[in-house]
Amino acid sequence: MIDSSHQPVPLNAVCPFCSLLCDDLRIAVDGQALTLIGPSCGKARAGFADGSIEDVPLVAGVQATHHQAIERAAALLAGSRHPVFGGLATDIDGMRTVMMLADRCGGSVDHMDGDTLARKNGLLATRGAISTTLAEVANRADLILLLGEDALGDGSRFIERCVTPGDSLHPERLAARELVVLAPRSAARALQGISVPTRHLPMAMSDAAEVASALRALLAGRTLAARAVAGIRTTDLAEVAARLAAARYAVIVWGKDLSSAPHSEVAMELLNELLKDLNRNTRAASLVLGGSDGAASANAVCAWQAGYGLRTSFASGGPEHDPTRFSARQLIEDGTADLLIWISAYATRQTPPADLDCPTIVLGRSGMRFDVVPDIYIPVGTPGIDHPGRLIRTDSSVSLPLPALRESGLPSVRQVLGQLAALVLP
Repeated sequence: MIDSSHQPVPLNAVCPFCSLLCDDLRIAVDGQALTLIGPSCGKARAGFADGSIEDVPLVAGVQATHHQAIERAAALLAGSRHPVFGGLATDIDGMRTVMMLADRCGGSVDHMDGDTLARKNGLLATRGAISTTLAEVANRADLILLLGEDALGDGSRFIERCVTPGDSLHPERLAARELVVLAPRSAARALQGISVPTRHLPMAMSDAAEVASALRALLAGRTLAARAVAGIRTTDLAEVAARLAAARYAVIVWGKDLSSAPHSEVAMELLNELLKDLNRNTRAASLVLGGSDGAASANAVCAWQAGYGLRTSFASGGPEHDPTRFSARQLIEDGTADLLIWISAYATRQTPPADLDCPTIVLGRSGMRFDVVPDIYIPVGTPGIDHPGRLIRTDSSVSLPLPALRESGLPSVRQVLGQLAALVLP
């Protein structure tokens, strides 16, 4: 029992608002109010302060009881020929229940970050990957090549936890560590004060494929005729290639700003080929940052239970995967799907796309406000705040339990979907 009725109570917490799943947070609980004590992180601070404990559902924009909303949602689901479960910002238990309903109702599943996941899944399926973990980066890497800004600034603790950790299993690697950053000029401010030798080579994310190709050529001993590639001097790129070749354990890190950039599939494929080249003579690996809003967990659960990653459909009676046909947007726009069940338990701003014309049921974090009011809105709790949960970290190596911080009475996604299943399924 959590007693948060008097003085603020500091509790240990795991942050569910970023796929790093930092497990060293301290949260002050004062009644239902949550305040981040530390360590400092802008994303965690905003996430714990977001939302409310409003538990009043809406049916056609009018307040209703929870029972009325469930009955109306069940009627929509029972009458749907092809429901699409979108958003999918939930935890492992919530996603397992999504998969059960999608299977039994002949629906499809797609995450709100489905485009990025589709690129990552496609590359892994067709080309493979040499990947590593957060702990390996923190303890073993002596050279980190970071592409993009996602891991920088107040919205991420990647630098603090993995690039400049307080201690390491291999202190000599930490002492020799270098950081090379290929990112837009706007990254310069976030790089100030980093305690390892850092070099920033300004690069537009749309040029990542060209730069990766040049690094491969230089690593192979070829001479480039151009004096610069994507605005970076060839001599500077040659120095980066030489450092990669000389490193005992190099790690190439990128995030969503690369995965969602133009020509990202080509860039990521070339980076993976660069890693293969490096591993002929030394050790090198990649770390792809992403999977926030439950994306890593949703993708993993879908793979466990269907044999495919997200953008999988059960409309044919069994699982079928197609990253283009089974995007939620495509299914709705071509008239295949006739019902959107949007799940978003982490952020009140993550409402369904306003331009999708489809009957919509929203299972969303309490306190959501809508530009376009859905047919049904059922407030749900946030894993790691209103109820216990479990999420998979960005490196897919571990799942972490998220203890509840308060007793708000808000139901979990799993509970609401279970209530729908009890009314709809035979």
